[in-house]
Amino acid sequence: MDVIQAIKADDKIAKLFGLSLDQSETTTKIYELLAQKNLDLFIHGGDLMYGENSLPKEMVTTLEEFRHHLYLDFHQIVRMALKQIYALRGLDDHDLGRNNASKEAVDADPHAFENALNAFNEFFPVPTEEADQHRGSFFKTKFGPIEIWCLNTRLYNTEGKSLLGDAQFKWLEETLSASTAKVKLVLTPLPLVMGKKPAEDHRGNAQAWLKLVNLLFDHNVNGVLSADIHARSRVDLVREIEGERKEMFQIISGALGGRPQSISKAERKQLPTPLLPEGLSADEKASFSASRVRSYYTPLHSPTDVPLLGGIGRLPLGKKKRRAYKDEAWVGKSYASGQYGVDLLEIDTQANTIHSSYVAVGKKGSKDVFTDEATYSLQTHIAPKKDLHDTLADYMSSSAEEKDEILALSVKPTKTPILLSKHVVQAQDIPTADSTVSKDKEKKRKDVKTKAVI
Repeated sequence: MDVIQAIKADDKIAKLFGLSLDQSETTTKIYELLAQKNLDLFIHGGDLMYGENSLPKEMVTTLEEFRHHLYLDFHQIVRMALKQIYALRGLDDHDLGRNNASKEAVDADPHAFENALNAFNEFFPVPTEEADQHRGSFFKTKFGPIEIWCLNTRLYNTEGKSLLGDAQFKWLEETLSASTAKVKLVLTPLPLVMGKKPAEDHRGNAQAWLKLVNLLFDHNVNGVLSADIHARSRVDLVREIEGERKEMFQIISGALGGRPQSISKAERKQLPTPLLPEGLSADEKASFSASRVRSYYTPLHSPTDVPLLGGIGRLPLGKKKRRAYKDEAWVGKSYASGQYGVDLLEIDTQANTIHSSYVAVGKKGSKDVFTDEATYSLQTHIAPKKDLHDTLADYMSSSAEEKDEILALSVKPTKTPILLSKHVVQAQDIPTADSTVSKDKEKKRKDVKTKAVI
């Protein structure tokens, strides 16, 4: 029996016992819907394939197996819908041939890892020179005014340490520091909060989590995109230090397919705030206390905290009631069975906004679907307020050149007030000789808008 015949035999046995992870019918409907959206960019958060979706075959190791599952689970489903859309992909554990793949597993079978990267680079190449240095395992790319960092949280993680590893974190730090992009998005397959098990995502090491989150805030990252858990959530992460407030959203868009999953019992009890890592100091926790879980949805029946069965997935026991959380309350409503979806981001750099909306598809065309949307400003930094005394003190302590610069700014026409300070000068619209546009040209200029789906 050749490799492909063996895989098909495994699939038949899995379906016979009801253990198959095949959700291709619903997933195909979603991609057909996306094909009608006139999208500019598609971002997949990982787990493009599920090679170990049946009991006799526990993992994928050979190049032929990886090629087959990538074609079967992803390429044949999306090739028509995405043929005219610029697409990016992350890599998660199943993409490496097994559930909960880690650095230790890769080190134990390096040939399987090489086969995985070879197959993904054949089907889904990353068109950047930088990606070639790391074989496409992590990279960044620009799409107009948008810069996107695609991280890898499986190949470099070791138990109890950072999921990124030292080299990847240093690369992230250096590239964020050098970036001048107006919109910064970071894709991390394992989320910062609201994952399946806090100990298995970035929260497994409190100080590594804090270091990463502070890095993202310090460099004004607008949003974090994630998946892994087969559920959907939107969180407003907020950091407040010495009166300075910064905001960053996290969207987990993991309800595209696969067996439904839910957040942990501890995570549910912590709502409306996200569950932070154990090991943070009281002051560190307090700096994130304004963070809020804005919405959460799982296609799973009521969570039962039943453990996983052989790594296959949580059993859908209990009442047939979908779990949805919105506006800081559980929504007492039974949503359509088998409802899956994706998140659509509309980025308008002229209006300085990012609008997010959850697009869901239920089986049998049900209209009773979970919805969620929000609009975010591209300005992630909110400066501490200064009174008149502090402002004048700043001005008086400035050098002659700084005073001239401040005064020059203060006499120019603006649409919003300017704070006279050598530390903070805020203005949304400051016309200068270089930026002035004639009225005729202004009428012809169009807003810069980008539609992305995750």
